[in-house]
Amino acid sequence: MANPVFEQKRLANRIRMTFGDHALAYRFEDQNAAAEFEQPYADIPFETRVYEEKVGPARAAAIFLLGIAAVGLVGYYFGGPFSVSPVGAAINAGLAGLFEFGYRRSRTSFTVYDAPMGQITVLKDKQHDTINLAIEERRRAAIRSEAVDINLDRPVELELEKYEWLHKHGVITDEEHREKIAALGALQREDGTVPKRLH
Repeated sequence: MANPVFEQKRLANRIRMTFGDHALAYRFEDQNAAAEFEQPYADIPFETRVYEEKVGPARAAAIFLLGIAAVGLVGYYFGGPFSVSPVGAAINAGLAGLFEFGYRRSRTSFTVYDAPMGQITVLKDKQHDTINLAIEERRRAAIRSEAVDINLDRPVELELEKYEWLHKHGVITDEEHREKIAALGALQREDGTVPKRLH
């Protein structure tokens, strides 16, 4: 597998992911902080969550401008200490619409992996699916290299659970799963352990 490098940028957020042979080198920085670590692929969790970042001041400005327009129109038509003409209210409403549009366009989603070394965030942009696929392929390859062989020193039940888990997460194929289960069944002693075999 090639070792690609991905860079993602959004406003002050900068994300850099370098796919090494055995670990993902991850760097995240924004205006407040920076984090950098290497995470072995086998330890990256399968479960993810979605985080959505919003620019709150834009929505607050939109609500404020609409409030001024509404209060001003009430004052204009019913008399009051504060009034805004219908044209002024329309301008405020138009500005509020622009702020709301900016708010909606500035919302950004991230896929988050809560990994042991830290959070790995992948910006949902045009590279998102490619990055997640690269993480998935390398994680499966790493787990496969560590766990695909039958461990003769473990109880059969634990080995069966291991192969069920590997199959569920797509690390081994249906055929490999059937072969491992059959091999464990053939090796199992009455006491539930797997005897040592000569290779």
